Amino acid sequence: MENIYNNFYVNSINLQLNHEIKIKEQRRLKQNLKISYKIDFLVIYEQITLIYSIICYFLNLKNILIQKNHLEEFISIINYKS
Repeated sequence: MENIYNNFYVNSINLQLNHEIKIKEQRRLKQNLKISYKIDFLVIYEQITLIYSIICYFLNLKNILIQKNHLEEFISIINYKS
């Protein structure tokens, strides 16, 4: 009878330990998932920032070309009048 009681006691301790291990594992997985989401967000943010920078670069380049054309027109008008 004592042996059955001891087995039951050991089994209950094992179950409790297994449960605690599962809880710790779940917490660890949740933490890893949060970190993964943060990394994904940072990667997406960096990509968006890069695309935005490229668009700004080309818009700026376009404005420079437009200003150059206006300057050339202005110079041609001045040359024409002189």
